[in-house]
Amino acid sequence: MKQLAALFLLAVTTGAAAAVPIEQAVEVCRAEANALRRLSCYDSIAISSAYSSPVSTDNKPVIHESHPAVMQPAPTQTSATNNKDAESTFGIEHKKSSEQITDKISMTVKEISKTIHNKLVVAFTNDQVWQQTSAEYYPIKLGEQHYIQRGALGAFYLKNDQNNRSTRVKREQ
Repeated sequence: MKQLAALFLLAVTTGAAAAVPIEQAVEVCRAEANALRRLSCYDSIAISSAYSSPVSTDNKPVIHESHPAVMQPAPTQTSATNNKDAESTFGIEHKKSSEQITDKISMTVKEISKTIHNKLVVAFTNDQVWQQTSAEYYPIKLGEQHYIQRGALGAFYLKNDQNNRSTRVKREQ
């Protein structure tokens, strides 16, 4: 039985799988006792059926919906350059990006409004607009100096040096 499975795998990988019906190939794979070999056998059936284009009796190509063929783009010069850059920065991405990202920006409050859910919407003099996402009270007045500080997991916090409070915000504009 193992010889038959090996023969089938050889036929599938060499392109001669068109002569073997899929049902028979599935039965050969099903009879395999080793789980890894069985999985490999099923994979080879899927690959061979995805790349083969059998023709029906009315000479129209049959489309396999269960195993679509994946088209790979041709490598270009820019992708080769990107791969070279990716290789040179592999493992130090976090160090490079932390040098370029600021953790805190200070701004002066230009305008304050509230949403219908009573959350702050603050416009600053640098034309940035930030909206409060948390529900706690945050004291803020026009003309005060506040800062936005980067938190963990993409969070941002509106803070002030004059008090001990902070509130979570998101950028609107």
